[in-house]
Amino acid sequence: MNKRGSERKVIFLASMMMIALIIGLLMFRTVSNFLDDTTFWKLHYSRDLGLLMDIGQTGRGTMQLNYDLTQSNKPLTVILAENAIRIYDYNLQIQRQEPVSFRFAKDKNINVETTQLSSSYMKISFSEEKTSITKKPLEKKSCPNINTKSEPSQTKIYIQSNVPIIAALMKQELSEFIIVNNPEEADLTLIIDKSNEQGLTFYYLKQARKSEKLSCNIKNNLIDSETTQFELTTLQTTPEDSEFIETITKSTFSLTISTNELTNELIELIAKGVKEFYG
Repeated sequence: MNKRGSERKVIFLASMMMIALIIGLLMFRTVSNFLDDTTFWKLHYSRDLGLLMDIGQTGRGTMQLNYDLTQSNKPLTVILAENAIRIYDYNLQIQRQEPVSFRFAKDKNINVETTQLSSSYMKISFSEEKTSITKKPLEKKSCPNINTKSEPSQTKIYIQSNVPIIAALMKQELSEFIIVNNPEEADLTLIIDKSNEQGLTFYYLKQARKSEKLSCNIKNNLIDSETTQFELTTLQTTPEDSEFIETITKSTFSLTISTNELTNELIELIAKGVKEFYG
């Protein structure tokens, strides 16, 4: 019996298995990075909306539906074309995106109004003459029932923004609180981010329930406002590449509010939400 030959064969097979395992892991990582949460929800919503268009146009009646896309962790852009639903990532940095598309049957007697919108909600309207989509107004929600009451004279807030005048305005609006210069000693770190994001997005890293309540208070104030309307009001985890990540990591409780529409009215409404949170 050739033991040396058998040993070489075992070593060779073990080496091939290790190489195959490494290649498999690399392929899995590449595919998982590509097929992220957004990829799944683009596929899901394109097919769901496409099938809904088929059903709605065969109904031969008038019907309106409120449609929710908030299960996706990232904003989406929806295009209703003449005979297809197309969905893109909402990403201003990508000039040419390939959409996920799903075709539906086009009734020649029904006008499909071509529309593009970026929103977490939409309203779909069907009638015997036309099919259309529009933005659905946001509705007020019940905020988490947790006790966050604290006297302003004993509550420390750290405020930061990439627009100095905005930080100054927020400090003025919250002057009844103790404004500190170090996030490590603050009860709340409030960050106002001037970004390219259309609409309004909230980011948190720690204390999810508190973050949910504070963002909910602010959102409800925005909904009550007659002049301020935002397309997106989602709560997301702070990304690791955030320009504020160092400040946020030092904080025990923080909320980042990101938008491309920084106005005096928005600052007032955010401050009102903070006061209600501690009131």
